[in-house]
Amino acid sequence: MTVLQLISRDRPEGQAELSIVPNPSERHPDSFEHPPTHPALLGSQDIVFLAAGLCHEGFRVIDATLVDRLFTHLDDPVSEELAACLVELVNGQELNAIIDFLRTKFRGCFVESMRLRDSTKKGTVLLQQEGIVITSPNVKADELSHSMRSAARWAYAS
Repeated sequence: MTVLQLISRDRPEGQAELSIVPNPSERHPDSFEHPPTHPALLGSQDIVFLAAGLCHEGFRVIDATLVDRLFTHLDDPVSEELAACLVELVNGQELNAIIDFLRTKFRGCFVESMRLRDSTKKGTVLLQQEGIVITSPNVKADELSHSMRSAARWAYAS
């Protein structure tokens, strides 16, 4: 297991660039604030959109963990069904359908994390709130950074 932090670097042209840096001591995301570099403090929708972008890069979502507004895990049958539907939509990469689903069916639920199988099918990536990323040993951080940049461009340009 490797702990990483998703960061954003300001670019002169205005579009921030995402990358991933090691965080073996599991420092708080705010400790990565060193302008022009900032921690990418992912929220619920950011996780969903980046996961869809990673799916566009050949990743597959395995599961999603849902919480309420107090970060209590939701594990009732309705929440499990919502998580399964969300996983299916994200794997399908249909942003309009994802946005509609989040807007109409997801009230009171938030995505705490999404686990994906990487494009090589040899490793896993866990995207968590606050930009914390946990990978299995087979995932290379530099390749993940490249995929994350492409995923963000795809997700936020659509």
